[in-house]
Amino acid sequence: MHFRSRQILFAWLSLLLSFTGFVKLEMLPHPVLADGFADTAFNSVWERTDKVVASNNVARTWLWGPDPGRSLYEEYGGSGSQRLVQYFDKSRMEITNPSGDRSSEWYVTNGLLAKELISGNMQLGDNSFVKRGPAGIPVAGDQDDPNGPTYADLAAVSTLAPDQNTVVSAVGGFIDTTLLRGKKPGSTNLGDAYGVRYGSYVSQSGHNIAGPFWDYLNSTGPVFEGGKVTNGKLFDPIFFATGLPLSEAYWVRAKVGGVEKDVLIQAFERRVLTFTPSNEPQWRVEMGNIGQHYYHWRYENKPTLAYDTRFGMAVTGNTSTATSFKGDTVESYINTLGGPASWYDYTNVKVSAEIAKNRAQLVYIRQNWTFAPGTYERKRLDDQLSAAPPGGYWLMGTEVNVDGIEQTTPARYAQEYETAKNLIHAKDPTAKMVGPNILNWNYTCNGCPGYQQADGWTKQMMQEYRQLYGHEIDFDVWGIHTYGLNWNKLPMTDYQQDISQVTAFREFLKTQPAQANKPIWITEFGVIWGYDRLNWQQDSTGKWIALPAGTYQKQALVDYLTRYTEWLVTEGPKYNVEKWFLYGSAGIPEAYTTTFSGINLFDGLTPGSKLTDFGQLYRARAMQASSSSLSAPTK
Repeated sequence: MHFRSRQILFAWLSLLLSFTGFVKLEMLPHPVLADGFADTAFNSVWERTDKVVASNNVARTWLWGPDPGRSLYEEYGGSGSQRLVQYFDKSRMEITNPSGDRSSEWYVTNGLLAKELISGNMQLGDNSFVKRGPAGIPVAGDQDDPNGPTYADLAAVSTLAPDQNTVVSAVGGFIDTTLLRGKKPGSTNLGDAYGVRYGSYVSQSGHNIAGPFWDYLNSTGPVFEGGKVTNGKLFDPIFFATGLPLSEAYWVRAKVGGVEKDVLIQAFERRVLTFTPSNEPQWRVEMGNIGQHYYHWRYENKPTLAYDTRFGMAVTGNTSTATSFKGDTVESYINTLGGPASWYDYTNVKVSAEIAKNRAQLVYIRQNWTFAPGTYERKRLDDQLSAAPPGGYWLMGTEVNVDGIEQTTPARYAQEYETAKNLIHAKDPTAKMVGPNILNWNYTCNGCPGYQQADGWTKQMMQEYRQLYGHEIDFDVWGIHTYGLNWNKLPMTDYQQDISQVTAFREFLKTQPAQANKPIWITEFGVIWGYDRLNWQQDSTGKWIALPAGTYQKQALVDYLTRYTEWLVTEGPKYNVEKWFLYGSAGIPEAYTTTFSGINLFDGLTPGSKLTDFGQLYRARAMQASSSSLSAPTK
C-alpha cells in the first residue's frame, strides 16, 4: 500500500495511545540459543559428535561442521506449510514436526541434499518436487576446480529411481573405477595401489560401500551424551547422517587447497563421503561440504528455471529515498530474483533496455495535477515516454479512492486519464492502460473510519467518463490493490480478505459487457502491520508515531505470502488474474512509524542487496509456478 495513502489511514489514530484486544497467531516456539543454534534440538544433535572436536578433545573430521549456519523457515508439505531448518557446512538439520516427540532420534532429520543436488529435484514435501536441474558444483575439493566431477556428473551413475544403476555385490574387490567431469566412468589401478576395497553391500539400494567409508560408519569414539563425554558409536543408527548409498565409489582427481590429489568419493542420499589417501589417517575420511553446496544451489546460484513473470514487485522508493535510489539497484534486484520479474517503481529510475522490458510505468493521477505543457506532471510523463519501450503497460493512478495526496474525484480522474492516455498513445499507439488501481473493492478497513469504498467510486468514474466521451472507459487491464486492513486483528495477514476483494471485483466486471473479458492485475498486495500489537507515542514535535508492541509474527507473514500466491497461481486464472505485484522490494518505514513491519523481498536499497527469507520464498514460488510438478518416489 503506497505510503502516502497510509498516512491518511493512520491519521485517525493520532489521539490514541495504544491498542487492546488483538488476536494473536499462536506459533510453536523454537528456543534460540545465544551461540546461534535455531533450536536446542539442533544443538543436541550437533554436540553429540562435534562438540568434542570443537573443544580439541579429539582429532577427527567434522560430522556437521564447526558452527551452525543460517536458519530459516522453508516451504515443506504444501498448503503453505513451513519447517524450521538450519544449514551447516556438511548438512542441513530440519524439524518437520515441531509438536512431535523431542526425545525421538528422528525429531531432527537431515535432508536428502545429495539426492536433490544430483537429481536436480528440489524437495518441497514428502512427495512434492520442483525441477531445478542437477548442480554443476564440484563434489569434492576446491570450488574453482575445472576438472573434478560435479553433482550433475553423478546423476548418470546414481540410483534416482527403483533399480536404476544398481549393481551386484563386489565386497572384497578393489575399487578401480574413475569418474571425470563430463566423462563416462573409466578404469584405474588406484584401488590396487592404495589397497582400497569394497567393505559392504546394501541390498536396499543395490550398492556397495567402500571399505574406508564402511569402517567410518561403524567407528566409535568420544561423544557427548547426558552432559558428559563418553565413548560410543559416531553413527547411531548407522545411516542416520548419510542415508543409503546412491552410487558406487569412484576415484577422482580433485584440486584440494590448490593441489591436485587422488580422492575417492561416494554419494549417499544425504551426504557425499570422501577418502584422501595422502591425508593423515585421522583426516582421510571426510564428509563433503554438501550443506554449503546445497545452500548455494538453492538460494545463491542463478536459477535454471524460468521465472514466472506473473510474480511482480513494486520497487520501494519514496521522496526521501529517490536521491540515493538508482537504477542499478533495480538491475541487481531483477538479476538476484533470477528472471524477468514484472515490476514498477514510484520514483521513475533509469534502467537498461533489457530490464525495462518487463517494467510497467506508473502515472500519478491526482486531484490537483494537470498534464498541461510546462507542468511538472507533463515533464515527468515526457521523461517516461522517452525511455519506455513500445507496447508497454502504464499504471494510470494509484489508490485514487483513498483520502490524501492520491485521492482524485471520479470526474477528475476521467478527465486526466483521458489526457494522459492520449499523450501516451500519440508516442506509442501500442501502449496498454491499467487502471484505476483502486484500494480494495467493497471493503475499506476495520477499526478505522475508512475511506471512499472503491466500488462506488469506480461506478461513478465510469459514468462520468461515459458522459464526457460517449463510450465506455477503455482500460486494457483493470488494476486493484488488495490489503486486509483490520486494526482489530493483528497482524494483518488475512489473505482470505484479499481474495474476497479480487473475486468481488471480477463479479462486478462480469456485469459490464465492455469489461467482462478484460484481465485483472493486482498492482499492490502485501502486509501493512506484521506485529501482533501496536502502541502510539508522540515525538518531540507532537507528531504521533506508531511503535511496534508484542512480537513481529514472521511466520504469519510467511503463511500469508504462501497461501495468497498459491491461490493466485491455482485459482487466479479462473478470475482472469494476470499479474500481481508484491509491496515491496525493500523495507522502508512509512511516514507514521520508525519501524518497517511488512514484507520486504530484499535487505537493502543498494546493488548487491540480498534476498530476505520472504524474497527467497517469493522467488521459489515463482520458480515453482513456472515448472511442472514432478511425481515423487516414496521417501
